[in-house]
Amino acid sequence: MKKLLCFVIFLCNLFAGMPALHVSMYDTEDCVVAGGATAYVISVRNEGTSDCSEIVIKNYISSEVRLLGAKGDLKYEIIDGNVVFSHKSLSPGEKITCYVKVKTTKKGLVKNTVVVSCREFLKSITIEEATSVATSITSARDRWGIDVICYDTDNPIAVDESTTYVIGVRNEGINTCKGIILRGSIAEEMELISVENSINKNEVQFAPFTLKPGEKKIFEVTAVAKRSGFAVSSFILEIDSFKIKEQEGTTIK
Repeated sequence: MKKLLCFVIFLCNLFAGMPALHVSMYDTEDCVVAGGATAYVISVRNEGTSDCSEIVIKNYISSEVRLLGAKGDLKYEIIDGNVVFSHKSLSPGEKITCYVKVKTTKKGLVKNTVVVSCREFLKSITIEEATSVATSITSARDRWGIDVICYDTDNPIAVDESTTYVIGVRNEGINTCKGIILRGSIAEEMELISVENSINKNEVQFAPFTLKPGEKKIFEVTAVAKRSGFAVSSFILEIDSFKIKEQEGTTIK
């Protein structure tokens, strides 16, 4: 959505050094008139205390857009129509940024999917960005724009310790957005403790909600670690049957 910033912070390597990647993505233009272009800006920063190596950023190109080009701080190649960036190593505090530019082809909601992995991580992390495409400038201005942010409050944690996943959803458009659905699933290495305002205390399932222009809602999900590993929890935002996935990784010592 408009300047949708979706990010993930995840850590790995439980011993002497601990890489920690902060990943963010947003689109430069939203809403877009069909036939117009937008660029997805993907940034990766190592906020840990040791190097992170063999980083791969794969940007899956939607069938609703046409790839115009890519550039950035690292090399890339086009594989099966998708853009694959790679980087040998990220030192603590180092940041890399890459860009993928596309041309929209029809109205509706377009999803851009990025999967990030590196040698130290046991699992990859997926983040998604949605762009609204309208038929005219007038209708584009009348659209809503959803900004989503998701993070965990404590990372890493030990077995029997807990963390809270905070999901913030904000309407940055000028139209009311109705029927928003948010649900999720906790990683198998963890056990759900509590879900604030969930329609079922044993599941991450919130009642459909509405956001007026400028309005923001915060949702909290708390879970406890049951065994060591790299735990990846998933949260799904659904609008008009259009789904956006956000994953958050937590290191359990």
